[in-house]
Amino acid sequence: MKLLQSLVTRGDEAWIERLLAGVVRASRMLAKLPGVGTVMARNEPMVMRKLILPHGPYVAWYVYNEADARGDVWLVRLFHARQRRPLPRPGRWLGSR
Repeated sequence: MKLLQSLVTRGDEAWIERLLAGVVRASRMLAKLPGVGTVMARNEPMVMRKLILPHGPYVAWYVYNEADARGDVWLVRLFHARQRRPLPRPGRWLGSR
């Protein structure tokens, strides 16, 4: 949210449009290939992965259920590649063991 707020404050509409287009492309890709990112945490059947978006300098963390091929993919973090980014707390998204 901070990234988007910063772009809005600066009035950088072109960057906002590129960000939105990148998120849409990544969403479509993850809908087809959710296993494409690097595994960051796992609590079967839930998995948290990290992906460097191919069309922009962004890093996304997302969660999905590996056992449900038609299930949802949740984008839980999105950062600019140069931005300091704390790791997400997997327990919040994957549940505790």
